[in-house]
Amino acid sequence: MGPQGGGSATQAFSVPAPGPMPPRAGVPHTPQLAQGPSEYTRMISLSGGAAAVAPGGTPPPPAPGALPFQMPPMPQMPQAPPMPQFQAPPTPAVQAPPLKAPTSNTLLIAIFCVLAFLAGVVVMLVVMKK
Repeated sequence: MGPQGGGSATQAFSVPAPGPMPPRAGVPHTPQLAQGPSEYTRMISLSGGAAAVAPGGTPPPPAPGALPFQMPPMPQMPQAPPMPQFQAPPTPAVQAPPLKAPTSNTLLIAIFCVLAFLAGVVVMLVVMKK
């Protein structure tokens, strides 16, 4: 037969019919009393921290437009300390070095480069015409 003494294996997990539970070994038997709402349910049903409602009573309805619970005030952020003021170090006065006039060697090299470029252009024109 089944594990419960008279049914198939699938009936072993069926919900027993409502009624008094048989006493278990080692557990003292206490009569089943009608239980009211749990402490959590009573706490949630209170509106705005009002006085506790007597068991079996109904809580007073909330005022129109009021929330069913009161939100705690938002914590204030601590004031930040003032930022320290630092003085920028003085910038040293930098003087530009005096410009030198181009020496005769630099001027001679520049003239040579320009003449070489012009000579290259003339040679290219002569080659292209032929």
